[in-house]
Amino acid sequence: LKLDSTNGAAFDEFGESVAVDGTTIIVGARQDSYNLNGVVGDELNVGSAYIFDRDLGGINNWGLVKKLTLDASNGAAGDLFGDAVSISADRVVVGASQDDYDLDGITGDERDVGSAYIFERNQNGTNQWGLVKKLVVDVTTGETIHEFGLALTVVGDTLVVAAPFDSYDIDGVAGDEIRVGSVYVLERNQGGANQWGRVKHITLKVGEAAADELFGVS
Repeated sequence: LKLDSTNGAAFDEFGESVAVDGTTIIVGARQDSYNLNGVVGDELNVGSAYIFDRDLGGINNWGLVKKLTLDASNGAAGDLFGDAVSISADRVVVGASQDDYDLDGITGDERDVGSAYIFERNQNGTNQWGLVKKLVVDVTTGETIHEFGLALTVVGDTLVVAAPFDSYDIDGVAGDEIRVGSVYVLERNQGGANQWGRVKHITLKVGEAAADELFGVS
């Protein structure tokens, strides 16, 4: 069987990322364009992810259950939502490695840091796959691109998210941060109920790292 997006268009990049758990498949389409604010004609290439279930619509047919998209409060052109996807039982996580947001409270200097969105199967209704959490990373360097969410995986209540363009200090000398890449380990209920708090930040150090290592690219 060949899966397609049923409502896709050229250059959506459907299949850029794929994950399967049991009888459920999730497929990312990181360049998918759609309307965010209800104004016809201003579709933007935000990205999306499609969830399919086996035997939906017939034996051994992989039917579309849900198309996951962002809204105007979260999405913007070029977010690359669907860059990475992962599924574990009734939970899916979708990366948006170019998602931009404000880090310092100063309006107008939003950066393309990246984020990860957690959805659960029966949130807001049966098989609705509703959004339960948007994860962002608090970075302190002056770099604009970290690509948090370019690669990720979830197993149960543990989530690992990579930021392969993350910059940090590897030698203890302040001011010479370099773009090495890092990996964040998060757990559900860490720091509060359903909070998905960070439990570990995995980095490289002197002797292991150099600029542009892309640590965490997969």
